[in-house]
This record gives sequence, structure tokens and C-alpha cells, in this order.
Amino acid sequence: MATYCDGKPPAKVLIQFKNGGKEEVVTDSVPVDVTVTKKKPVETEENGDDDATGNCCDIPYSVKIHYTYCELSFQNPGQCAGDPISGDTTASAVGKILSIQLSEFNGVKNAIAVTRKGCDGKTETLNLLSVPGKILSYTIQTITRADGKPDICDPPDDDSNKCVITVKDKNGKTVYTKTDECPIKFKVRCGRECAEGEIRCESNSYPGYCCIDCGDLANALR
Repeated sequence: MATYCDGKPPAKVLIQFKNGGKEEVVTDSVPVDVTVTKKKPVETEENGDDDATGNCCDIPYSVKIHYTYCELSFQNPGQCAGDPISGDTTASAVGKILSIQLSEFNGVKNAIAVTRKGCDGKTETLNLLSVPGKILSYTIQTITRADGKPDICDPPDDDSNKCVITVKDKNGKTVYTKTDECPIKFKVRCGRECAEGEIRCESNSYPGYCCIDCGDLANALR
């Protein structure tokens, strides 16, 4: 586990997947811990390990979420009006949980979505929660089988080529997690600093600077 951005908010985690897809996770709750691990196979009853969660393609799960959102201003589109509002909810998801992330409508991140896979191999993305405004932050508190039983699957799902990336805030709460094909690469920018392996350049556009990857720059100059 690696820790980043202690005393230097916000932390911006830039993630790149094997298929070329990219995602960003931004939080002011620093320092953050970022880990990438091999997805362990689903435990069997003989192993007696009940710690794995969300691994079964045919099981209903309960997902407990703590979230903070704000109502939007009519005068300033996309901006908050009034103080942030916090809440807790428990949502349901049936199937193997591949990822949980923010989703948006008309450019506003107003929902928390889960991507799940059924035993037929098909994936589907559904909203666990939506708010009448903009979600400012959220944490996944627990993911448990709705029936309270150990997370043991029949049939099991093959995870031999999968990795899991997890981002946790200063309180140890998970702010982002996703399972995808290995390898999963990431880098972290803290405050107004660039990440390790990047060069900072001045820019006329917001926020007044840009970060260039040293490897990309070296390839372009060859």
C-alpha cells in the first residue's frame, strides 16, 4: 500500500487500464492510499475465508453508502446552492460487482453506479443512488451478501487475469474501487504538483499549468 498527498490536497489519482481506458479520482480527504492487487479467486468453503465481498455472479448484495451532495444553483449552473447535505443509504445489487463509480447526467455527477456481471457473462451498469443535485463525495462502507451467508459462489468465476485498484481516503474509507484486466497503472498528482515521472509546464489555460509524461515526451522526440 502506498500513501500520497499528505497535507497537499486535493489528491488526483489518474488510472489507466489495459484496454486503454482512463479514469480520474479526486478527493480532498488526504492522504490517500492506493493499491493494485491481483484479484484473488473466490474462496471455497474448505478455506473458511469469508472476507471476500461482491464476488458471486448469482447473489444479491447489500451496499452501504455514505454520501455528501449539494443542491444546484439556478443562477450559476453546475455550482452548489446552500450547504452540503450528508446521508446514508443501503442499495441492492445482484451479481458479481466489478466496479462502483460516479455517473453523470447533463455533465453533473448526480448518481453512484455499480457495474455488475451475471452468470451469463453479461455486464450491466445500474444506479445505486441518485440525488437532486451534485454528489460531492461518497464512501462505500460495506458490501455484504443480502442473506448474511459467506461469499461463496456456485459456480465460481475465473479471476486469474484480473486486478483490483482501490483508493482509500485519510479515514480508511473506500472512495473508489474497480476490477479489470491486469495490469492497472496509476499515478497521483497532489495539490498543484505533477505526478512522479511528469514534467510541469506553464499554460495559458486553466489551471495555469499542465503535466507532461516524461515517457510520452521521450517517445515523441525520438
